[in-house]
Amino acid sequence: MPTPAANVLRRPPWLLLALPLASGLFAYGGALTGELVHDDATAVGSNALRTGDWWRAAFGEPHTPSSGRPLPCLTFAWNAMLGADSTFGHHAVNLAFHLLNVLLLLGIVRRTLQAPNLSRAWTDTQATWIATAIATVFACHPLGVDAVVYITQRTTLMMSFCFLAAIYCVLRSHTAAKRWRWDALAVIALALGMGCKEELAAAPILVVLFERAFLLPSFAAARPRLGFYACLVATWAVLIACVVAAPYNSTAGYQAIERVSAVEWLQTEARIVVTYARLALWPQGMRTVYDWPIVRSIGPALVPGSVILVAIVSAVWAWRRTPWWSWLGALFFLLLAPTSTVFPIVTEVAAERRAYLPMLAVIVPAWLGAHWAFSRLGKRFGASPASTHRWLLAAAVALAVFAIMHTRERARAYQDEWAVWSDAVRAGSPDSRSLTAGKILTNYAHLLRQRGRTAEAHEACDRALQCELLDAGARVNCGVSLMDRGRTADAERELRRALRDKPGMARAAYNLALLLAEGAGVPPDAARLAEANTLATDLLQREPTNSAYHFLHGVVLAARKQVAEAEAAFRRASEITPGAPQPYGRLAMLFLQAGRLDDAAGALQAVVRYSPQDVGARMQLADTWLRLQNPTAAKQQLREILTMDPNHAAARSMLDQLDKARR
Repeated sequence: MPTPAANVLRRPPWLLLALPLASGLFAYGGALTGELVHDDATAVGSNALRTGDWWRAAFGEPHTPSSGRPLPCLTFAWNAMLGADSTFGHHAVNLAFHLLNVLLLLGIVRRTLQAPNLSRAWTDTQATWIATAIATVFACHPLGVDAVVYITQRTTLMMSFCFLAAIYCVLRSHTAAKRWRWDALAVIALALGMGCKEELAAAPILVVLFERAFLLPSFAAARPRLGFYACLVATWAVLIACVVAAPYNSTAGYQAIERVSAVEWLQTEARIVVTYARLALWPQGMRTVYDWPIVRSIGPALVPGSVILVAIVSAVWAWRRTPWWSWLGALFFLLLAPTSTVFPIVTEVAAERRAYLPMLAVIVPAWLGAHWAFSRLGKRFGASPASTHRWLLAAAVALAVFAIMHTRERARAYQDEWAVWSDAVRAGSPDSRSLTAGKILTNYAHLLRQRGRTAEAHEACDRALQCELLDAGARVNCGVSLMDRGRTADAERELRRALRDKPGMARAAYNLALLLAEGAGVPPDAARLAEANTLATDLLQREPTNSAYHFLHGVVLAARKQVAEAEAAFRRASEITPGAPQPYGRLAMLFLQAGRLDDAAGALQAVVRYSPQDVGARMQLADTWLRLQNPTAAKQQLREILTMDPNHAAARSMLDQLDKARR
């Protein structure tokens, strides 16, 4: 004999099932070729993950955005083994998890709308159409871009998948003959979710509240379920173990790089939590990185704080009569609580990915309200229920079309590093001197420098130096900018501060060693060269196959007059990265100083081969050919230079002299 809820088990039409999946594919299909951005290089591209050592990536030093999150690390390692350095596979897996979340949401909403505590107010058909509309909007909502397109945030997607799977299993357990199987799956899903991200800390509470809000008449009726609830609570052991085993994170907590009190963090997050809710309804003014400062006084927090307080009190007050609405409030606030209340992350006060699941607390009531409005209008104009459903779905499709366009546009802001930091600068707060503002400006300056726009890069770094506090990465970027301008003392100060704030930071150690070896403007003393050698050797011990570290070691050895060892280091760097011109350029300098002109000519030819536009290398090669009594080869290089730059005075003068000598 079928159970009262047996009609829930009928599957929706395939066309309706395909609609939310198609929305997600259209929204994110164009973002599958994006590069590694932001923290991806350390979270996804680490050597540990490349070699398949996902456990060390999760719990070994140094701290990365994947630390303490073993399950996402495992999938990153699989991606690395299957796709090497390709980002397509990483993006495809992220999108797959998002689409799985969409399907789970569709099933959850459809079954929940016919749950006992809602008195089965919606028929099977109504529940199917409403669930399809909600899943369609969720699939392509722009607020999900940060979680889906930013590869590192697979942690958010997997955490969400585990939580939604647990909720779905609880729903199924109430209609299954052997409910313990579904209960066991719910516990397993939640335990796995705890190994994905710390933000799932409140999930056991939410699952218990969900069952009471939608499936049980009272808490007294939940007594037979206490064993199940105890197992849900036991999943916190996984979370605690992951947090304890993870390396120290200097960017999180009340004693992080920027000191913040509990009250100040609440004041800061008040505006941000309201912003998440607003973006769920009206996704305009979004950013890749938010540079909002810590709010140190209560004034700016009064209005948003009052809104949040009213919402929380309303949700608690409504529990006795309409616990289902209260549960949506709990979903919003409890999922945001770890980062917005309990555990401050001072380097990232706001992040749109944190609203990936909480935005459902806004989307679901909005679409239920839309269904009610369409139903009232349909009755008023004498339309059939089927027509009302079609209107609702047509509205969802129309909204999805606009959402897809906006989502695709937002996804382009995550295509590469330039897009990420350009968007952050464009949308930034001009007067902000926050920790994150310094991070934005210095990363933008680093990219400007790579594009040859050095004046703009230096200006951005000078603005960053006016910020109240800089993190280690920002200090390194400022140090490099100061080195470029010959301000070596200031550069050394910033690089040493970076190493003090983040001991062992590779970029800081690399640039400090480079500065100590040859950036002071005067011959460095033995002590500074010894320190540079220690830094370079330490980097090599960590990554023996890194060509940049062999190159650095060669620079240091050359400064210490260890010519043979320097030559070996440069040759090793060129072997690891055959197409890199820098090691050959340094070899040419060594050979010229030693009078080994034939070897110098060979090294310079390699530089010209791998970097044809390097006019300086071509001039050096022409001069070397002349010293080797080969004017024909010298003329060839000079003509090549004049082809690239007809106004190159030195090349023109040297070529004229050779022509006169021949005559």
